Amino acid sequence: MMSELMTSANGRQRRAVGARTHRRHFAVVLTAVVLVAAACGGGYEDAGPTTTQRSTTTTVAVLDEAQLRSALLTLADLPPGWTAETTTTSTPGDSSGDGLSEALCPAAKEAFSDDQHESAMASFTQGESGPSFLQMIGAAEDAGKHFDELNGAFSACAGTRWTVDQGGEPFEFTMAEVSAPSVGDRSAAYRLTSTATTAPVTVVMDFVLVEQGATVTVFGSMNLQGAGVTANQLTPEQFATIVTTGVDKLEQQTTAG
Repeated sequence: MMSELMTSANGRQRRAVGARTHRRHFAVVLTAVVLVAAACGGGYEDAGPTTTQRSTTTTVAVLDEAQLRSALLTLADLPPGWTAETTTTSTPGDSSGDGLSEALCPAAKEAFSDDQHESAMASFTQGESGPSFLQMIGAAEDAGKHFDELNGAFSACAGTRWTVDQGGEPFEFTMAEVSAPSVGDRSAAYRLTSTATTAPVTVVMDFVLVEQGATVTVFGSMNLQGAGVTANQLTPEQFATIVTTGVDKLEQQTTAG
């Protein structure tokens, strides 16, 4: 009996550690990819198959820090059950992106640059094991170029498998292109799946990239899956509703005045 209890306790501990580690890496991945969107440089072309496009909006001024914060989703925009975790902004010259290129596959690293634009992030969760989602908005006059770079970085990873070491824990990643919602001026979508070798947990991260006026937004969701994981799941339909709500709110900000 004692050995069974110890085995069960160890299993719960591994799942809890795995959940926390996956959530930390989820934040790193999302921060990394939005920095690609905000960065100057890179040489990727737009990856077409999963990119959807609708009529281009009227050219607008680049949003400042206060406007970016106002454009972020808040608890008032979401259904019950969510808790706000963080709301942050970064300005050109911030060093918060140092080393974040390690979060993506090797083929995507060339898209990173030290030259950054204004950006803002909000994150939400339903508990220690999720689900969680983040929204990051980068403001740039040449947003179309940065959307192409970001989409190109994701596309470079699609169909590949790679390993990232996080705090001595090896994580295996795969990425696939998926159907993108028709939102903003252009949009694209990808699914990133990660497994840890020492914890019986798989994390599924869905990303939607949106070009809207002079902004590029990344929406990211995280679901933990595996034996013994009892966390709720954020369904694709629920995530799509969040994305649409976020894009509509951003559009109100970009067309204000």
